[in-house]
This record gives sequence, C-alpha cells and structure tokens, in this order.
Amino acid sequence: MSEAVSTRLYQRMTRLRWQAPLLAFLLVLIHQIVEHTFLTHLSLWQHFATQFLFYGLVGPAMAWIALTSLRRSVQETETAERALQQAHTTLGELNRRLTFLIQINRRLAEAGDEETLAELI
Repeated sequence: MSEAVSTRLYQRMTRLRWQAPLLAFLLVLIHQIVEHTFLTHLSLWQHFATQFLFYGLVGPAMAWIALTSLRRSVQETETAERALQQAHTTLGELNRRLTFLIQINRRLAEAGDEETLAELI
C-alpha cells in the first residue's frame, strides 16, 4: 500500500518536474509576445511595472501550486502510512489472540477423557 502511494507520488513529482518549466516557458513566451506586439507604446516605467507584476505574480503562483500539490501528495502518503501502521498493530493483536486460541484448541484436543477436559476448563 505504501509502495503504491510512494510510486504515485514519484510519478506525480516526475510529471510536475517537466510540466512546471514548460508552463513557465509558455507563460513567459506569451508575455513577451504580448509585450512586444501590443505594449510597445508603454513608457520605461510602465514596461518595468508590467514585467514586475507578471513575474512577481506568476512565479510565486507557480511555486504555490507546485508546493500545494507536493503537500497534498505528502499528506496522502502520511495518511496511508498511518493506516498501514494501524493495520499492522491490529493484525499483530489478532495474531496473538489466534495463537492463544490455537493453543487452547490443541490442549482440548489432547484431552483424552472428560476429567482432563474439565481440568483444562
């Protein structure tokens, strides 16, 4: 269970590792095309402001999205690990009970007569 979650996390991180730079490249490309095609009339200060706003908002937004995705994946992994640990603890307890019942069953089966059986009970 944990291995499947870990593999899924690894696959998501691998996909994000390729998607984030590609998305950043496309956003910068679109911004540069818009800026050099439609915003050529802006003054130097306005040009600086558009650059600052674009890169000041897009970069942190992409980092936030990536970290949110990573956080969600880590949370899923931790939840799965806690569930696995709880299942392991439960199975251990059930195994101890079953071993005890098997020992009792053997003793009962070994009892040759009613008196020995009564002594066991």
